[in-house]
Amino acid sequence: MEESDPVYDEACKVVGQCCLMMAQSGLELSRARVVDQLKQLLCHISEQTDESRLAIALAIEQLEDGLPY
Repeated sequence: MEESDPVYDEACKVVGQCCLMMAQSGLELSRARVVDQLKQLLCHISEQTDESRLAIALAIEQLEDGLPY
């Protein structure tokens, strides 16, 4: 069994938490909206670990891939 990448695992966790938070707030989920929320989160965190910032940046990168801009 392969070991998973902790940054990727954290990115998945952050995306899931973001989606749950948005759904609980009654917001419509879309890839673009999740990316926007994650970018806002990335701007607001300053005291988090490097792994957390890397995970959020990875999540944004993965979700942005294929979005029309």
